[in-house]
Amino acid sequence: CYTKGISYARLTRSVVQSERTRNILIAHSAVPYTNAVETMEQLRDIDESARIFCITSYGSDGEKYTKRGKEIFGDRFVAVDQYMNYDQYVEFLSTIDVAVFGMDVVHGRDTIELLFWQGAKVYLKPNTEIWQRFEAMGYRVEDYYRAKDQSLEELLDNPNEEWNRAIAADEFDPDIKVKQWRELYEYDFENGVNNWDNYPVQ
Repeated sequence: CYTKGISYARLTRSVVQSERTRNILIAHSAVPYTNAVETMEQLRDIDESARIFCITSYGSDGEKYTKRGKEIFGDRFVAVDQYMNYDQYVEFLSTIDVAVFGMDVVHGRDTIELLFWQGAKVYLKPNTEIWQRFEAMGYRVEDYYRAKDQSLEELLDNPNEEWNRAIAADEFDPDIKVKQWRELYEYDFENGVNNWDNYPVQ
């Protein structure tokens, strides 16, 4: 199987991140593997000035997550229950300061890389599949279990922002992405060579 580990990721335009707004995202969808209710419990004592966002427009547990989120956080819980097109989603992620994701499996990779690219701080469970994947890619990921013990100031402090942003930027660099696509689609499988070296990136 020939692969460069690339996806059909859009050639995304950059969005200038808003000022820090104390927005925390706990799930990229409302499906059981996100373990969003567990994350709500982890963050139940967080500073009252923080707002907790959860995507509920996709997945079977939207109502469950909304109900529990309101019980724990009250009006500070925001169920994102409207579908967004891709540009709207990128704009939304640019307002997120911190993501605390409780899944164990590799899902939501595009969302996490967009968060890194926008300058967000990302917490994942150590030694899970998703943690290991991003560590292997060079990202500096925070420990999910430490989030509940940190002050909001500590939670928002992001010394690895530029490091992670630089890695993520390559995923959304048009020149690199087009070159990867050409390598994939213009690969000569019969002779085991690529044919894109003679083509300039437009």
